[in-house]
Formats: sequence, structure tokens, C-alpha cells
Amino acid sequence: MSIPKSFFFCAVFLAATTFSLHADYRLAENGKAVCSIVLGKAPSEPEKYAAEELAAYLKKISGADVATGSAPVKGTYPVFLGTEFIPKVPEAKGLEGDSYLIRADKNGMFVTGTTPRAVLFGVYGFLEDHLGMRWFYPGEDGEFCPKNKTVSGKDFTDRQVPSFTRRGMGLMTTSVDAPLTETRKWMVRNRLDRTMGRVDPLAKQHAAVPRGGGHSMHEFVPLSLYDTHPEYFPLIDGKRLKRSDAFAPNPCTSNPEVVRRAVEHVGDFFKKHPDGVFHIGNNDCATWCGCEKCIALDPPGERKNGYVSTRFTLFRNEVVEGVRKNFPAAEISSWAYQNYQYPSAEVKSLFKVVLCDHGRCYRHALPDEKCKANQWFREMFSKWAGDGCKRSIFTYYDCFVGQLDQRTTGNPQVRFEYIVADDMRYQHRLGHSEWVFNTIPPDGRYDYLKNHFKQDAPWMAEICRNHWRAQMFVHYVQAKLAWNIRADLDKIIREFNEKYYGPAAPAMEKFASLSNKYWTEEPGCFMYNGLFCQLGKAVVDPARMKALSDALNEAEKNAEGKPPYEARIAKEKELFEQGWKLARKQFIQRPNNDAKAFKRTGKITLDGKLDEADWNQAETYTNFLKPDGKATGNPAEVKLVYDGDSLYIGMKMHEENMSKLKAAAAARDSNKIWDDEPAEIFIDPDGKGLTYYHFAVNANGVFRDSKCVAGAPTTGDIDYNAKIEVKTSRGDRFWTLEMRIPANELNGKLEKRWLMNVGYRGATWMDGTYHQTTSFRGVTFMEDIVRNGGFEQVFLLDDKTRKKYPKNVKINGGKMASHWMPHYLSTGSIEVIDKDVFEGKYAMAAENVTFMNELNAKFKKGDRLQFSVAAKGEGTLTFQLYIYSTPFKAPIPGTVKLTPEWKKYEFAYTLEADCDTLRLAPGISGRGVLDAFQAVPVQ
Repeated sequence: MSIPKSFFFCAVFLAATTFSLHADYRLAENGKAVCSIVLGKAPSEPEKYAAEELAAYLKKISGADVATGSAPVKGTYPVFLGTEFIPKVPEAKGLEGDSYLIRADKNGMFVTGTTPRAVLFGVYGFLEDHLGMRWFYPGEDGEFCPKNKTVSGKDFTDRQVPSFTRRGMGLMTTSVDAPLTETRKWMVRNRLDRTMGRVDPLAKQHAAVPRGGGHSMHEFVPLSLYDTHPEYFPLIDGKRLKRSDAFAPNPCTSNPEVVRRAVEHVGDFFKKHPDGVFHIGNNDCATWCGCEKCIALDPPGERKNGYVSTRFTLFRNEVVEGVRKNFPAAEISSWAYQNYQYPSAEVKSLFKVVLCDHGRCYRHALPDEKCKANQWFREMFSKWAGDGCKRSIFTYYDCFVGQLDQRTTGNPQVRFEYIVADDMRYQHRLGHSEWVFNTIPPDGRYDYLKNHFKQDAPWMAEICRNHWRAQMFVHYVQAKLAWNIRADLDKIIREFNEKYYGPAAPAMEKFASLSNKYWTEEPGCFMYNGLFCQLGKAVVDPARMKALSDALNEAEKNAEGKPPYEARIAKEKELFEQGWKLARKQFIQRPNNDAKAFKRTGKITLDGKLDEADWNQAETYTNFLKPDGKATGNPAEVKLVYDGDSLYIGMKMHEENMSKLKAAAAARDSNKIWDDEPAEIFIDPDGKGLTYYHFAVNANGVFRDSKCVAGAPTTGDIDYNAKIEVKTSRGDRFWTLEMRIPANELNGKLEKRWLMNVGYRGATWMDGTYHQTTSFRGVTFMEDIVRNGGFEQVFLLDDKTRKKYPKNVKINGGKMASHWMPHYLSTGSIEVIDKDVFEGKYAMAAENVTFMNELNAKFKKGDRLQFSVAAKGEGTLTFQLYIYSTPFKAPIPGTVKLTPEWKKYEFAYTLEADCDTLRLAPGISGRGVLDAFQAVPVQ
């Protein structure tokens, strides 16, 4: 293969590269080998593997069979591989770690470094950077191999030093005994170093690093010790907890024997693996020992906010010091994670700190100053820089959409490589030496899902297998930039498209550009672990979905009959169904309408009983959902009332067995409230999704209030103490709370639209996520423009009231909704129903009826109204207005064919003249059900 001179001078393509140009090197001519691979006298397993890989790929490229031995084959061009040859290459002086040097001149080619893994990376660097090999995705389909019977080029010297000293991946969700062969090959071929797996046939060849620990505190104190040493275990609510597993509360770190056992355990690891890495991490639980000695280690500032940075740093330092007495070079790391994400102000860290960025916004890059949600992380990184410890970064791009193991999820086909690139360059500037990212391997084993999801297990296994494929650009970009942070990102992406999609590349570039545009231009933040359905907001506009579909259809047409590109585009279309299309469908199905606060008309006495007339008039919001889309087994009801100064919140929580209801917290702001079953309320009066107030109330009326910042730990600022009133009451199989919050306690005004979330027992009135501001529901404070738009104000008909309604309309069930009148020309039937409603308690079923509802406002010329309604059925909904102006008008803003499932419809209309009376006149032809009418003035 002939290589142009300009290729070797493309400085942006290599991490730290210099070239000199002299004669030629020759590896193959016309499909025949003209070189031989030479290993040292005692080659290591990675060096032998490097030789095998080089020979195998030279054969793939040219068809040549290249011999390998301890000496060159006579008459061939020698390619020397190994650490043994460093003295032969003066330019290799000063190399360390994974850095390598390749030099080719008339006397031969040298691929060398100070470690066997560096030699292996040098071979892959030569194959990729000089011969054009690419590994886009694990497995044969992800490989690009150029075909050239002659492989030759100009002499060069190529010295490369990786930008991040360690570049790794965390492989999750799969069974731990899966070999993950293709995934691990992809990693080393893209010059990522890796740790050793439990079942790992290529560990020696890949120079995999032994790794111990993780969520490891339970390893130090196994459950078998409880009967003899309960003092090792965490004190929770006055009792030592008999539990020890990866998700259990953490043991007593102030106990010297726990420290001694940890030193012994970590020391045993380094006896077996002196070159390994041990990670001291908490059990994956933010609950810690509550004994006096442990709590005494927490500075007051940490204690009030539920942080344990100082006590855990002291523990880790003691363990590190104890281990290094016998193993001075022991490499020990630990996370900055959960409630020890911030560094201790009292003590410095003696271990390598792995900074975790979970909790952040993924719509914006970390250094983007416009994103206030990520400000907390910028401050956190800055604080750790002052600690003086060695720092690395562990990213969670795979978790930017949460609940990957739920039936309601799909594969996010979001393209945010440029955000990732900005993040990586920012982390590199901060001096973070390592980059590690999580993902789900496509060759994993997911049979364990059968135990969790039963009939849904096949679907979830397919989602897991496709996860990497949906995010393969993001993974590939991370691998490339982790090696060379200055690489040309546009070139990387363009090359990926051209080599992987072939003739379909232009259309796929268009698809990627649109995906990126829709994702980044959507207002607001998208926080860590957001629900999959929230992605659909970016493509709820049908025009956007059509543009994405058109791009894929164009790609399909261009790839038709051209393997392997045809199959690859077919896969993209499958992922489109599992990605954007499914997310959009779920977003449309979730409650998208605002909740309405009812304006108080009488006195409300806070006693927790909700028996005033205003509570009966207010809308009732039910249908609480868990993150998997299922209704909670203990449903709650919410009502909102307001006056000029305050918001009143009424909630009713249903319980099958009140005697089992937990309500132990007795003091305000006690963290023990999390051991109860509190009702939780989240309020963002600015409506921007950046700052919000969190209230948790148990059945005794004890509450915890805090001020939170999106992206920061959800513990919030516990110093915030609002002047609010809370009362609770208990009944038969339910308890209720009544709460008054003055608006000035939240720096809010009740004429604005707020964002709000309400949760109970793992479910919320939106989609099951609690602190996700993107899942907060809008709350409007205004007298309803559509009177009784939710059909919640219902009365019984008697002979007298029945006469007010048209005789030719049959009213079934004996109930009627206030403010709704069938048109006098209608001849069908109606019924107020209380089963399978969209929200609240009631909905209106109708057959061949048009209704009238006089709107509660006066309008001027140019006023624009946005109407929305939830409907389902087998007929047609005609959305009409009766405008009593001069002249009278009866416009029809829209007509829709109803579907069997609930669906939200929106219509808009701009007034062409002043109007004192405007009537909403929705009509059902055939059968249908209506609910949740709203009208909102818009600019």
C-alpha cells in the first residue's frame, strides 16, 4: 500500500508524533510476504499476541503469510517487536507506561516500549494509523480492513504518548462469567487498557491488570462475624444491623478492628497480585454507621447535609498506610461518590481519587458556563484539585438515561459526541490522568434477566445487546480522544461514516446532524438517570420525526443491494424503532398537561382532614406511576389550592395496613425520615429546572425541608428552613396531609407557572422519578378558563335539573358535570364515568354529541389560546369554537380521528376581534371519551 507523504505530517492525528522521511519499508508485494516478524529471546504473552495480530492483519490486508520467529527470515524485511529492542532505538529514551515508539528505515522496523502492553498498542497503532485498519464496534461487522496486495511506505519515526495514562471501560449489566471476548479485543485494538475479568481467556495476552475491590466494604466485614462481633456492623436506629452485602449500609469505620481487617484483606490481594489495583469503595448505599464515634468524625457542615467525606477519608487513609507498610508500591484508589463526592476540608487523601460525574446534565458539556446545573460539578472538580491527590474521572454516559433494565426503556439513539469531546478536553485540562467510561457489552450474557423480568426478559436482553450499537459513535470517540485528546473530531466522525456506511454515509451524516440538533437545541437540562420517555420531548414535533425517518429511508435506498451496508442500515432502522420513535410514543402517553391550582374561595383550617369546600372543588390528580410505567400499589391523590399569598397542598395516601405504616422520625430535618414512608413534594417556582425546594412529610406531620440544586447531591441544603404549616390525619386505610407554603418562602409568585413533583412510595404523579427536574409537572395559578375542564365537579340529576338539558340527549348514570351542556341539536348519549379515566376521578363518555362550555374570560383581538384535551374512542373529535363577536364566528381549529388509547390533542386559535363570550364546542361523531380540557393564553 502506498502512503502519501502528507499523511505522516498530519500532527493532529497523533498524540505526540514526529516523522523523518528517507527510503522505503516493504511488508508485502503482490500478495506475498517480503517481511518477517522478529520477537526477542524470551517474549511475553502480550508480545507474542502482538506478533500474531500483526501477522493476521497483514494477511487480511494483503493476503501475505508473514512468518514470526526469534530471527529474521533470510532475505526479508525484519519487523522487531518487543521491549528487548529499546536499546536499538535511541528515540525510545524516556518512554514509560503505554507509550510506544515505531521506527522504520532501511534496516528494519522496530515496535517497542517499556512494557509488553505498550508493544501491543504499538502494533495496533501501526495497523490503524499507518495501514488504515479501523475497529468501530466489537466483532467482525465493526471492523474496516483495507485491501492492498502491496504494503509499503516511506521510512518514519512515530513516538506516541497517550493523553490519559489509563483509558478504560467498566462493563456492566452482563453476567460476570461471560468471557466478553469481542468486547475485550475491541478495547485493546483501540488502545484501551483493561482489567482482568472473572472469565477472561485473553487476560494474559492483553496484559490485563488484576483488580480488586469496588463496592467492597462488605468484604472487610462478612456476615459470618455478626454473632461474635456485632460492633463491626453499622448502628442503625440504635441497633447493629445484621447485614453485609454490596448494597448494605456501611460498617463501623471508626472501629480499629474494622480498619485492621480491611488492611489484611487488601494486603492479601497484593500478595497474589503485586501489580494489581485495589479499589476501596463503599457498599452501593449512602447509609453509614450512626454510632457516636463515627458521627463524631463528621464535621458539623458535613453532618447537617448527610455527608461522610471526612470519616471515610480517614478510614481509607488508615487502610492505605497499613497496606503500604508491606507493599510500598500498592496502587489503591477510591471514588468520590454519593455522599462523599466532595473532598474533606479536614484531611487530604493518600489514595488516587476517581471522580464520579453522576448527577450531571447531559444536554450540555461540563465546561459550558451557560449550564447552571453543571456548576456544582465544576466547583467539585475545583475543590478536588486543591486536595493534591492523583485524580481520574469515571463517566456515566451509559446512564444518562436511567432504568436500562426496565420494560419501558429503549436504546437512546442520541448523538452527543461533541458534548463528550468537550467534556474530555475539559477533564484533560484539569489534570485528570485517567478516563474510564461505563457501557453494556454487546457480547454479554443476560440470562439473569429471567429472574427479574419474566416474560419481558427477551426484550430486555435485546435492549442490552443493542445498547453499545446505539451509542457506538460515543464509545469510539471516547477511545480515540482518550489516546489523543487533540485528535480531529470531525475527521474521526466523517471517517467512521464513510467507512462503516459506505454509499449511505451522506444520509447517515444527515441523520446524525438532525439527532444532534434536536437533542442540543431542546430547552432545559437533561439530568443523570432521566427517564427514557423524556428523550421523546426533543422529537414530539411530527416534522422532526419525519426528517429523521426521511434520512434513514434515503440511507436505506442508497445501501440497497450493497452488503454489508444494507444490513447496517437495516440495523439503524431497528434502533430507530427502539430509540427516538419509542421515546416519542412514551412521552406523548405520559401526563403532559399542567396541573391546576384552584383559587381559594373560603377559609381553610389546617387540620389534615381536607374537608373544606375548596378541597372538594379542586382537581384531583391520581394515576401515580413508577419508573417502569406501572401504577403504584399504594396510590396517592393530590389537590392544589392557592390564594394571594400561599399554595395549599392536600394529599391522601392509601395504605392497606395502617398498623405497618412507618413514621419514626420525630424531629424536623431528621434523616431518619427516609426510613419512614414520607410523602415528598418538590417545587421549582422559577420553572427553569435549576433550583427547587424539597419537602418530605411522614404520617405524623414531621417534615424535612431543603433547598436543592439540579445536578448536586439530592440531600440539598438542610439549613433551609421554610415557615410552612403541615398537619396530618389518619383514617381507615389512608392518611392525609394538609400543607400551606407561603410563596415568599420559595421566592416565588403565584401568578407564574411553577414546576412541581409529588411522590409517594417510589411513584410520582408524572413518571416515577423524584429529583429529575425534567420530570416535574407544570402548575398554573389562574382561574380556569375552561370551567370544570377535568369533569371533576359532578352532581346527581333529579327531575328538576334534568329538564335543563336537551330531551333528545340521553344522560346515562344519573350524573352530570357542571358547566357542560349538550348542544340542543344533539341526539346522542353521554355519561360521566369513573373507570379508565385520563386523570382525576371522572371523564365524559359521549356518542354523537356536541358540548358547550362558556369560557371563563374575556378576550381581545390578537389574543391567542392554546387548547388541549385528552381523548380516546372509535369516533371523530371536532374541536369547534363559538365566538360571540361582530360578526358571530364558529371556527373549527381541528378535527382528529380518535384512537382506542388515551392521547393528548392540541389546537390553537388567534382571536380576530374583541369577544366577551367564547364557548368551547367539542363534538364527538361516533363514540369517544373526553378528559382534561385546558386553555392557556400564549404569546
